[in-house]
Amino acid sequence: MKFGRTFLPLVGALMAAAVGGPGSSAESKQVGPFCSAGETWLVRSDAEEVGDRYIMAGEISMDGRQLGDLFGWAPKISIGGEIQGDLFAAAQSIDISGTVRDSTRLFGQTVDISGTIEGDLLIFAATLTLKEDAHITGDVFGSVAHFIHMGRVDGNIRLTTGESRIEGSVGKDLKLKADTISLSEGARIKGDLTYTSRTKLPASAADYVEGEIIYNEVVDKDEDADDTRFSLGTVAGWLYWPVAAFIVGAILLALSGRHKQLPVERMNEEGWIGLAVGVLALPVLAVASIVAIFLVLTIPLGIIGLFLLAVLAFIGKIPTAIWLGRRVLAFAGKSEPSPYLALALGLLLVYLMISIPFYIGWAVWYAVTSAGIGAMILAIVALQRPGQKAPAEA
Repeated sequence: MKFGRTFLPLVGALMAAAVGGPGSSAESKQVGPFCSAGETWLVRSDAEEVGDRYIMAGEISMDGRQLGDLFGWAPKISIGGEIQGDLFAAAQSIDISGTVRDSTRLFGQTVDISGTIEGDLLIFAATLTLKEDAHITGDVFGSVAHFIHMGRVDGNIRLTTGESRIEGSVGKDLKLKADTISLSEGARIKGDLTYTSRTKLPASAADYVEGEIIYNEVVDKDEDADDTRFSLGTVAGWLYWPVAAFIVGAILLALSGRHKQLPVERMNEEGWIGLAVGVLALPVLAVASIVAIFLVLTIPLGIIGLFLLAVLAFIGKIPTAIWLGRRVLAFAGKSEPSPYLALALGLLLVYLMISIPFYIGWAVWYAVTSAGIGAMILAIVALQRPGQKAPAEA
């Protein structure tokens, strides 16, 4: 769960950087566990840092002992000492020659590891090199463009790579998705080798694998085949969401009773206000839910918020569809159309507009959903007003 706390530490580090301003390589500004340095944040080999640290600097060099977690953001990060906790590092260049006593998450361009990681390694990088002295006791997973393994991994390796060169040992299974894979002298895979690639490894690869070798061939799809074929499955796939939305909308209309027309009335009377409320409600709810998850203690509230967001994103278009359907039917001479008929017609029009390409469809979806959410919020507010009368049923 510590990884989930990286958002607020980053904000704190940014605040510390703003407070500290530019500094020299020898000085840093610290606010509680947050620290910023204009050029270099340095912990010498005889020094010790107690507690978690969230660092933003021009360069991070940690050669001493860190008694806690270290979160670092810098162009260059070098870990030559000992971290008795988790390491989260985001940098252009990352070098680990020391020891990390817990899990490690790395995001960088070039990552070199010659030290020890006593936990799992999550990695996203252009190049990852596990040197001969590297030792990872847990699993390695993530995505790298170039992967060179000359060290020792006690757990599994699961990577998506462009090029992989295996010269070290893997204690369990090796699973790779790669354009090219090579196994050389010194490679030893104690579990299974499962790989997805355009080229199959030679038979000599079995000399390096104690388990099974499972090859998943990459098959290029025929771009001309089935791309433009009109089938019943295509129609059914397109109709799935409109039909699902109609069923949900019909259920909501039935449950709303005499209040079923209230959101549509709010759209007629306060349409622009409702749109503005909905436009703000979606991102505010999303950000609040994510922050709640990152705070760890409020994870249940964050999950509930994200679930509510998904529900609103789906049902938000229903009031707008009813409003749109009523308008179209009114032009056709039906002054009091059935809300179910209006819903069906409106959903058909909404999904046709949503399918417009080049971001137009996305903008239509956001506007339609926001307007519907805003109308529902205004309807709920209206029901709380003293003396509010429910509209007559159609």
